[in-house]
Amino acid sequence: MDALYITLILLASLIIGYLFGSISSGILLGKILFKKDPRDYGSHNSGGTNVGRTFGKKIGLICIILDILKTIIPIWIVYFTLSYTGLARFNITEYAYLLTCISSLLGHCFPVWYNFKGGKAVSSFAGVLIATSWFLTIIGLIIFIIVLLASKKVSLSSIITSFTSALLSLLLIVLPPYFMNFSLASGVLYTLTLIISSLFLIYRHKENIVRLLKHEEREVSFLSKKK
Repeated sequence: MDALYITLILLASLIIGYLFGSISSGILLGKILFKKDPRDYGSHNSGGTNVGRTFGKKIGLICIILDILKTIIPIWIVYFTLSYTGLARFNITEYAYLLTCISSLLGHCFPVWYNFKGGKAVSSFAGVLIATSWFLTIIGLIIFIIVLLASKKVSLSSIITSFTSALLSLLLIVLPPYFMNFSLASGVLYTLTLIISSLFLIYRHKENIVRLLKHEEREVSFLSKKK
């Protein structure tokens, strides 16, 4: 019977993360405020960068914040529910917690509510870091800003930041537990989760990578010297 309960809990964690992730902040903001779908413009995705280029920087920032929150909320719901209720007896908090991280990214990129056409996982990856480790959040932010100032390209900054953060998570295996927001029994599983998430983010940027190699990728307007 316990095996059935454990299976249902893990399945519920996947579903919760995916459904929250499927809430597309960019599409909702575009349709409510402008009666437009950001996927019809620019890079044809609903992420914060394209929303900002389509509807303005303020709307883009709001979109990013909301996309980060929609990732944090399900992860924390699963963690606290499985840690501080009778469900803690099944001792699967870590597995459910990390499954929710991955499913929230999948929901963001392939939202069930919007024909499975969403963003590129950048804001969701940031939400995973914020939800799980204040240390990696700070390091990731520093790396992102440095690469963005140097390259003036959000895509390159996102790719480098995600993969570097995933690799740096190996340090958490030997660092004290307080470098994580919540203690985990296995830092290896956490690193594996971030690596999978980062590789998925990189895959979602495959078109950007082609443009980067051809030196055709767009620069951030307020950092670019081009007119």
